[in-house]
Order: sequence, then C-alpha cells, then structure tokens
Amino acid sequence: MMLMNRSKALFEAEKATIYDISDGVVELVFHAEDGTIDAETAQWAANTLVAAESDIRGVLITAEGEDFCSGIDTTKIRECAKANQEQELKEAAEGFQSLTNLVKHFSKPVVVVAGGKTLDFGAELVICAKNVVATDDMVMGFQTRKNGLPPMGGGLTELALKIYEIGEKVPGYDCVPFLKRLFIPLYLNMASKNLEDAQKKGLLNGDVLVVSRENAKEQAKRWVLYLSERVESKPGEEPRAVTVSGVTGSSALDVLLMNAEAGQFITSDDRKIALLMAKVLCGGGVPRRTVITEERFLELEKSTFVEACLSIEDEVAA
Repeated sequence: MMLMNRSKALFEAEKATIYDISDGVVELVFHAEDGTIDAETAQWAANTLVAAESDIRGVLITAEGEDFCSGIDTTKIRECAKANQEQELKEAAEGFQSLTNLVKHFSKPVVVVAGGKTLDFGAELVICAKNVVATDDMVMGFQTRKNGLPPMGGGLTELALKIYEIGEKVPGYDCVPFLKRLFIPLYLNMASKNLEDAQKKGLLNGDVLVVSRENAKEQAKRWVLYLSERVESKPGEEPRAVTVSGVTGSSALDVLLMNAEAGQFITSDDRKIALLMAKVLCGGGVPRRTVITEERFLELEKSTFVEACLSIEDEVAA
C-alpha cells in the first residue's frame, strides 16, 4: 500500500514500528520480511500502545508491502511445543490476544487497514476490529490445515459472540444453522476470494470502508480523526456474556466433520483441529443454554491452542 508521510518513528521493534503520522494519530506498521506476525510482536505492540494511550487520538494498524498478513510466525511456537513448554505456549496465545483485545476495547479509535493476503492473525485483527479500511482484493481466511494449529488470537471468540448476541435478541432463534454456515469455510480453510466473499462468509463484523490501495491509509487517518471527535471512550464497558449451544452445537458440527472426512475432503488430523475450533465456537463442553463470558471464550481459544501444539509433538515423537 502507498506509504503516508511519517514524522518520526516513536517506538521500534524488530518486526514492527509505531510512527507519529501527525494530528495525534499513530500508525502501527508490521514489517517482517515474510509478512507474518509473531506473538512477541503483537504483545509488544499492545503494551506500547496502552502505555501511550493518554497521549494519542487514535491508531492505524497497517503493514508494509502488498499483503496485510501472510500468516503467523510459528517458529518459536513449534520450539516451545517440542520442549513441552506449556506455559510459554499459553503466553504466545496471550500475546496475540492482547492486540485483538486492544483493537476491540481501546478507549481511542482504532482502524485496521488491510489488503491482499489477510490470513490467520491478520484475519483475526480484521474480525475483531470495529473499523476496517480494506481494498477489494483482500483475501481473508485461516491456514489451520497447513499449520496444524487452531486460531488462538480472539477471532473465533468474536465470531461466536456475534452469532450468539443476535440470538439473545430474537425469540426462538436457533444458532446452530448459523454456526454451521460459519464453520464450513473455517474448517475447510476456504479463504475468501475477495472482500465481498469475506462478507458473505461472515468474517467481517465491524464497519468496512472499501477504498483503492493508493489512498487507503489517508482515508483511514481521516476516519480516525472523525471518530476521535465524535465517539466518547467507554472505559467501563460491560463484560460480554452469551447463552451458548454447548455440547449440542459441538455434536452438530462434528457431524459435518464426520461427513467431510468420510468424503475425503479432510483428513483425520484436519478433523482433530476442527473439533477444537468447534469446541470454542460452541462454548466448550457445557450443556446447551449455559451462559459463557468473553473471557471464558478466550480461555478456550488458549487451551485448545496449547492442546493442539502439544499433540503435534506427541504425534511426531510416536
């Protein structure tokens, strides 16, 4: 994407930089050579922005190059899994979640600017964002079958909350068909073909402004300034909690997986990872109509991620 004029680098890390782009707006730029994002960089970004919160009007989250995010950097994750370092794996998930949590709950406006490949944690940032500036060529999705790991950065939590929150407002609402519709492209790793397809797959939850690559960041900055003048911060947001489908929903989603495996659309290993994703979406192994908080969903993402990491190494050892 075209770069904006940047006054100076305020904070620098190996794979990301936070720039002052004037008018009280800062730009978080990811710039790993391979286009990935790792947990340490996500945690650094969240911590740094929180520390600067009182001194800024808003944040853009962007990336250098044609793609927003080509995936997650799993190098350290696999090293921790090989060494059976469960605590370090939990901290990796918490690192990713810290940035999506900021995107959702920061007291200042945050706009995510995405285009090209927007995969794995990049997709989670967009899913969790209330405000997205996107180019029409944005391709969103997850690579769980390639990585052998379920999402853990808060994206599944946000997708689940949105479905259940609709159900809270509609008497007699059955969430399971909507979970199935969402789940199919997730477990098959069917990335969206473009922005419109991402919307049809239910991957876009916030307000989306579609622009050309040439002026995407300029438009995003204007949006941040507009929001900073009109939107009051809400530091005391009520915790989100919803009534979930529980084991009833998980069983319904597993039927889809059994049929997909029988039809050789997925492997048995793919099914194991997909079942962990289903567990998160359905609120864990609880009875239908159990109330689950956003915090509990995030814990489920973290625990299923750790389980998947350790199981991969167990299989290699065997």
